[in-house]
Amino acid sequence: MPGLEIFGVITQHPWVSLLVFLLVGAGVLLVLSGGALAQSLAGLLRVFLTIFTTPFEFLRDSLSIIRTARDTEKDYYRTRIFMLYRYSRLQYFALLFLALLVLCAGITSSLLSLYPQAEIAQRRALSEQITQIRTDIDTARKEASEASRPERRQELEKARNDSRKKLDQQRAGNSSFVERFGYSGPVVTDLLKADSVSRVQELQGGLNDYMASCPDGYDWNGFNQTMCAEFKAGVQELARRRSTELTLAEAAEEAARAFASADTAGETAKARVKSLEASLVQLQKDISAISLFAPKLIGAKLRLAGAILLGTALLVIVIVWVGAILIDVLNWVILMMRVTEKHAVTHLPNAAQEYAPQPSPPPTPGASAGTPADETPPGSPGPG
Repeated sequence: MPGLEIFGVITQHPWVSLLVFLLVGAGVLLVLSGGALAQSLAGLLRVFLTIFTTPFEFLRDSLSIIRTARDTEKDYYRTRIFMLYRYSRLQYFALLFLALLVLCAGITSSLLSLYPQAEIAQRRALSEQITQIRTDIDTARKEASEASRPERRQELEKARNDSRKKLDQQRAGNSSFVERFGYSGPVVTDLLKADSVSRVQELQGGLNDYMASCPDGYDWNGFNQTMCAEFKAGVQELARRRSTELTLAEAAEEAARAFASADTAGETAKARVKSLEASLVQLQKDISAISLFAPKLIGAKLRLAGAILLGTALLVIVIVWVGAILIDVLNWVILMMRVTEKHAVTHLPNAAQEYAPQPSPPPTPGASAGTPADETPPGSPGPG
């Protein structure tokens, strides 16, 4: 389509299109104005500026209308259009209030945009990280100092041997207990094969359901109440012993790993200290780079605040333009009703009896005889 092609050329070559527009526009204005190019440009500029000035002039006149509404409404007491007359004033009030509300909201947003909320939150997060890393550095230094002691290796070896001894004793005791227990069954087999404390606890938790049919159940042939109680108590003791054995096995493995890494533990701890210190230095650089009053940051904040203020002003202008046009259209309808009302009262004798006698308002200075004092739109300043 030709229109789309023209738009594509403008978007692809904006500066060339702008230059051509200025040159062609100047030429057309020069020809159409008969050589009065400067006066034409001044007139165009003046009309263009009315786009931005007229809404504020309208608001000024609206305030004047609201201020004098009490006096001007006296002519409409006990008439059919009294409510409409007041409604026309309420329109100006509503539009003025809406414009002020939007303007205040925009100014508030602009001021809040100057507050460096994101930067403060970032500094707070970095400060918390620095505090945590300093705590970790102290812990790592203590570990490095502890690992560097000459007697540390002997202590780890002794701890390994002791944990192995405890584990062997527990295993021997468990074996003796199983031999003395004398009972067998799936739950006993599962406890002996369990490889974690959580598995032992799971089996122990299901023991009541497992023995719910003892001694009357088919699987408990030959059992009596005493034997069921002995079996249950024995299984619970076996579960406790197996939990202790598995816990000691984990401790023995940990002690063995600690002894195996005794020669390198000191170096590992020192390397961790260096790594944490490097991270601390980097975080301190990062937090120093976040300046709440840096010129670059302030400039960006001011540009954002200015953009919000400009957008707010344009929004107020649009709202007032649209509202003013709607108000004026409705007020012209009200004006026709007012004129018709006055005509009915003046020329129709019976219609005049519907209203209580009202004192005549003082003549308007400069008004011609026989002309109603109020036959203009109800205070409508109108854009433009």
